[in-house]
Amino acid sequence: AIADELRARIRDIAGTLERNPNDLRGWIGLADALTALRRHEEAAVAWQQAMRLAPREAEFASRRGEALTFASGGQVTPDARAAFEEAARRNAGEPRAQYYLGLADRQGGKLRGALDRWLSLEAGSLADAPWLTFLRPRIAELALELGIDAAALAELRRSATPLVADAPRGPTREQVEAAQGMDSADREQMIRGMVDRLAERLQTSPDDADGWARLGRARIVLGETALAKEAYAKAAALRPDDVGFLVAWADSIVAASEPTPPNAAELSPVVDRILARAPNHPRALWLAGALALSAGDPAAAKARWTSLLDVLDPNSVQYVELKKQLEALPPAK
Repeated sequence: AIADELRARIRDIAGTLERNPNDLRGWIGLADALTALRRHEEAAVAWQQAMRLAPREAEFASRRGEALTFASGGQVTPDARAAFEEAARRNAGEPRAQYYLGLADRQGGKLRGALDRWLSLEAGSLADAPWLTFLRPRIAELALELGIDAAALAELRRSATPLVADAPRGPTREQVEAAQGMDSADREQMIRGMVDRLAERLQTSPDDADGWARLGRARIVLGETALAKEAYAKAAALRPDDVGFLVAWADSIVAASEPTPPNAAELSPVVDRILARAPNHPRALWLAGALALSAGDPAAAKARWTSLLDVLDPNSVQYVELKKQLEALPPAK
């Protein structure tokens, strides 16, 4: 039953992405659903699209690398390593990337390099970081393989250079597997606990734009759309020229208002900011047209949607549907 629900969700999201290929939340949702069905190669493609739309977000690069690793049966392939290296470039302390880069070193026979990387990751992690539950046994196994005794390992730990690891950016493989065995209430409780920890950390690190964006995505998953809107607003305030953050903020305003139309006074300035930075952004053009139509200005709606038509694939479903909507617009007075 769960698999059927996931397949239906994938079909729905795919339809949305056909209409709006720049929907970051859609690509994230698609990747998560494909991962839950163990369709890892397809998930890797979805994460690649998320990487494209959010070029500063390290998590998406790491998730792509992880999907490629799962697809190869746990082997860190060259493509997977490239994704992890890109994640580390975006954020040197990205924990998932650093773990798998260590695993790649180990698989390549660079045992000491793997150990040093993992010790640095451990040293830079918060005491309750979820990845420590599987990282520490791996460190112990590798030290044993290298002939390093407990006293020497303790000394290496004391001298390790910490990687500044950020808060959890998504569930680990162990957490995913645990969640698959939970009922829906327990699963939601686990996710809510992770979200609450991230929210608490952001109270002491309020300048973390990526953290606020991650919190926004998590709030959307939990259905907490008003809180998601607040989180995305903070992310966009910290990084005002980031179109991806602005689009996510606009989408969260729409989601928070459903089933009623969004507040135009709240949404319009955000849409205008997107178009000022990306005049041909499909989602912004669509929203600008919808706002104009709701304000009783079909001529402005037609202008925005005609511009949108120019950037759409003529063979796409969205193109055909938009043409119909344009034809249905009332004539200009």
